[in-house]
Amino acid sequence: MSRRIFAAFLALTMVTLIGLCIPLGFRIAAHDRRIFCLRIMADTDVYAGQVEGALRRTPASDPGAGSLSTALLPHPMRDTTGGRTGAPDTVELYDRTGRLVAGSGRPTEVSVLELREVVRDEQRLRYPISVSGGRFVAAAPVRGAAGVLGVVVVGRSDAPLRAETRSRWAMIAIGGGVVALGALVAALALTRWVARPLRRVEQAVQALGQGRLATRARTVRGPSEVRALAGAFDEMAARIESLVHGQRTLLGDVSHQLRTPLAAMRLRLELLAQDVDGPVAGEVNGVLTEVARLARLVDGLLAVARAEHAPAALDLVDVASVIEDRVVAWLPAAADAGVELSCELHPSQAPDVGAGLLALAAPGHLEQILDNLVCNALAASPRGGSVVVGGRSVQPATVRVTVADDGPGMSEREREHALIRYRTAGAARDPASAEVRRADRGGSGLGLTIVATLVAADGGRVRLARSASGGLLAVVELAAGREQAVGTPVPDASKPAMIFTGS
Repeated sequence: MSRRIFAAFLALTMVTLIGLCIPLGFRIAAHDRRIFCLRIMADTDVYAGQVEGALRRTPASDPGAGSLSTALLPHPMRDTTGGRTGAPDTVELYDRTGRLVAGSGRPTEVSVLELREVVRDEQRLRYPISVSGGRFVAAAPVRGAAGVLGVVVVGRSDAPLRAETRSRWAMIAIGGGVVALGALVAALALTRWVARPLRRVEQAVQALGQGRLATRARTVRGPSEVRALAGAFDEMAARIESLVHGQRTLLGDVSHQLRTPLAAMRLRLELLAQDVDGPVAGEVNGVLTEVARLARLVDGLLAVARAEHAPAALDLVDVASVIEDRVVAWLPAAADAGVELSCELHPSQAPDVGAGLLALAAPGHLEQILDNLVCNALAASPRGGSVVVGGRSVQPATVRVTVADDGPGMSEREREHALIRYRTAGAARDPASAEVRRADRGGSGLGLTIVATLVAADGGRVRLARSASGGLLAVVELAAGREQAVGTPVPDASKPAMIFTGS
């Protein structure tokens, strides 16, 4: 926008300057030319008057060409240019027939037709004519008692006119340049005055959209409209920050407070299950299952609240070691479900990355990500199926962690809703039966949301695709780490980076 304001202001100024200076220059040049011509004609009249005065002093017995010559020669013509060109006027005297009687200086090359026109009309040429050699020529009649006796022709170099015209154009160009320079400075000042506060507001909007809720525009300069916009944005940002912090605090407090009564309820139910038999024990075990599911829901809410509250500093994580540890930890659960659990690791061979799989992540995040993904994969895989946890370096700057299962998978629409909080595959297909499907699976609709939140907090991204066996493939991409990267701040990780791919 600043460039457009600057270009528009400067273009308007230049168009105005061109529209004013060029016509003004031509008008001044035409005025100088007219003054120059008027001076030639006035001087021509003076010369003709000198000849007429000399004729009146000449004896009446010699009224012909001899008298013209006698009248002219005793009065040599003066330099009326004031020495500006170093060349005096050319003055010539012709008789009525157009024959040159006397002259001084370079010939004027005036035509006989023009001389006859002066004699016929008994008045001087209306306007000086331009001849070769850069000169203007004017002619005036010499009158006597018997009428027009001859014609005085004056030729004058236009060098003073051209010099004056160049001087005028130079002054106009210098003045226009000074005005253009002033306009340039004014355009820069106006652009900065308008664009700088708008740029601050834009940066504040982007920062707020990236999750930095404490961002404020605080614009105190610029147009009043921009200041009003910045003030309205700051009020909106403060209200959003208050609402989000209140929501996160409430979510964290409720989740934390619910853990204690749920633990006590579970303990009492387990003690009760030991003292009852038959159908009552089955009902108690069903309640214990629901309590366990509720506990997982509370833990998930607490994890989401912690991940969204304040991004932690990133540390260097050995991805291969974490994957191996979590696979070993989930092997008993996989055996109970009749699912084969394995891992495939492809350490990077790039010399600038280092041995193994090193990524930047907050402490404990990758473990929690894998726990949620593996838990979902085991729940979705049928008996006899397999779950594969993989890790590889796809490029020097990225480490990819994958979890693939042999379950029924998800459609593209279901994958689009899977990372939304409290939404499951059943909810995507049939919202009315979502609770039944969720209860049957024992899920809470928070597992993949927690994964997306934690990955985003680590500056990575997560996407869902179809695995080679037709199940679900979860792909987590994290920034590759180096030894000197420990303690790196989180790079703009406030919103889950969700990418959905088709089959």
